[in-house]
Amino acid sequence: MEVILEEPLYHYCSVETFTKIIQNKTLRLCEITKSNDSMECQWLEKEIVPPILNRELESFIASLGITSDAKRIAAIQEAIMKLSSFPYSASFGKADEKLVFAVCLSEEPDLLSQWRGYADDGLGVSIGFDINLFKAFYYSTVESFVNFRKVIYARAEQESKIEGE
Repeated sequence: MEVILEEPLYHYCSVETFTKIIQNKTLRLCEITKSNDSMECQWLEKEIVPPILNRELESFIASLGITSDAKRIAAIQEAIMKLSSFPYSASFGKADEKLVFAVCLSEEPDLLSQWRGYADDGLGVSIGFDINLFKAFYYSTVESFVNFRKVIYARAEQESKIEGE
């Protein structure tokens, strides 16, 4: 899948982190579950998939002509979630199988939420990066463990993407 990114992309950080990036000529990845967003990589599992799965289960059970109650559907849903072992889940699978490292970039050079959350409450910097620097590490024709994904914040768009619409 070809990833289309706007350029440049911006990384918000403290002045101390900026200094380290410049001195070391290195942009470090962080383990995603250690980010300041407590739902990072868990939103899908906890908020998006369950209602879709519930809808599909109800439809499937109804197509079999079986009547079922919400408690039974919830038990089936829980069993499916356990079997699927979402990669970021805190409750399933081995911890070392879930490690995801990321660097967060923004298309916006001056966004209040980014200044507050990532740039030392507005005292830091926003560094612009040429996306071609990142493309050198990403191969769209093969499975790569370096990927670029634009975060989708709109719930309807998240559900649509999951359902393949």
